[in-house]
Amino acid sequence: YWIGGGYAPELYFSNNVHWMGYQEHPRDYYPLIDLFFLSSRDEPLGMVCAEALMHEKHCVSYGNAGYAELIRGISGCAVYEEYTVTSAYDAIRRALASTLDCEAVKAMLEITSGADAFIQRFDSFLVE
Repeated sequence: YWIGGGYAPELYFSNNVHWMGYQEHPRDYYPLIDLFFLSSRDEPLGMVCAEALMHEKHCVSYGNAGYAELIRGISGCAVYEEYTVTSAYDAIRRALASTLDCEAVKAMLEITSGADAFIQRFDSFLVE
């Protein structure tokens, strides 16, 4: 399944890809997937990756995208540094070959997205 926009005409005709296009609530599809693949070359911080992780899904991201730094080193996730099909496929295989470390995901999400961490960061801007 491929959910999302973008220009990838070679995918529209592949027998290996079920193109679903833009979906207003992609989180409704998380139960159907084994892995979330962030295909963007330069997404600053794909929050949809965080949503997938909260649903305990393996995640793969290109190394230039912002979420790569957050999932790098977490078992069950993978980052590919070369933006090629071969490199991306290898990262998908590596991610699926290991168990997702849900505790590491939880810790990362609490640090980056949790309410307490957000309040601390916000307070630090207010204190002079």
